[in-house]
Amino acid sequence: MVHRVNTNSSCATVVLLDCSHSMILYGEDRFTPAKRVAMALSPSHSNAISATALNLVSFPNDSGPRSPLSELARVQVGPYYTNTREGLRMAQRILLRQKKDMRQL
Repeated sequence: MVHRVNTNSSCATVVLLDCSHSMILYGEDRFTPAKRVAMALSPSHSNAISATALNLVSFPNDSGPRSPLSELARVQVGPYYTNTREGLRMAQRILLRQKKDMRQL
């Protein structure tokens, strides 16, 4: 006998998207698959994660303002260097403000 239970847990997720030039360096496109994963996680594409707060941080150079999810389709690689440290710091600030049961990056 299978008994299904719907839980009421919630989750805050931050997706980091590297927009540096190294994502397309040497003719290998790593950016497009990463962008597709971020789009697949978007609530507009999946109703299985309705209790999830999803944020996007694209991190070129200094991890300037985060990109809204509505702009995800237009995010492109630029002539930037990778600044993972600032991307992680910005994601941490976003997650600390969230009042969810779980937080993930």
